[in-house]
Amino acid sequence: MPEDADRRETIELVEGVVVMNPSPTPWHSEVAGNLYSELRAWAKATGAGKVLIQPVDVALSEDSVLVPDVLFVRAARTSIIGPQWVAGPPDLVAEVLSPSTRKKDLVAKRRVYELAGVGEYWIIDPDARAAEVLVLRGGKYESLGVISQTGTIRSPLLGDCTIPLERVFE
Repeated sequence: MPEDADRRETIELVEGVVVMNPSPTPWHSEVAGNLYSELRAWAKATGAGKVLIQPVDVALSEDSVLVPDVLFVRAARTSIIGPQWVAGPPDLVAEVLSPSTRKKDLVAKRRVYELAGVGEYWIIDPDARAAEVLVLRGGKYESLGVISQTGTIRSPLLGDCTIPLERVFE
């Protein structure tokens, strides 16, 4: 970590490049927290796995250590969750877009998650009050479409898990 790094920043290694991100805004944190709460309630009720919220380092390769906003690891794979970081690709990652990280989330991080084999990538857009679910098929992400504010996130990976966007953006 650079000596002059602001402790309020999140530091990631993206394809060998150190990237420093400003701390999330309160609205960003609220949206991520709401999503985490919804996913965690479902995971606890079903025993399907573990849900974590940022800041948690996820080591995806030698040159990429990312800090997703929310992540899910199926129960059968929770051994990748160590005391310091997650060692390997989660089954699902969600990023909440912000002006300072939007391009990185939509391009660089998407590429890293795709290459690492993250099964689903959810892109949550607080400004548009929308979400997009991307599913890994044949090594490439395929969009299941954009869900509007009054819609519901449905996940092929999580089966019966449904999350109304109204709860995420309340």
